[in-house]
Amino acid sequence: MQTESEIITKVLKGDAAAQRQLYQILAPSLFATCLRYTKSKFEAEDFLQEAFIKIFSNLNSFRGDGPILAWSRRITVNI
Repeated sequence: MQTESEIITKVLKGDAAAQRQLYQILAPSLFATCLRYTKSKFEAEDFLQEAFIKIFSNLNSFRGDGPILAWSRRITVNI
């Protein structure tokens, strides 16, 4: 099993498999977060997609001070 930082490093290098792996790790928790802030499952799915676009676009700014889930959750809540 790869560590979180190894997966992030691979995602930053353009590894599609690592990107999919990171998505699979984060998606369940982030989707639950989206459901708390929306009125429907469909709206939550849209917000989750927007969140992942922003997460992957800004992953290079993740400093690694804390868990990637906490950083990703903050992005998701702000969306």
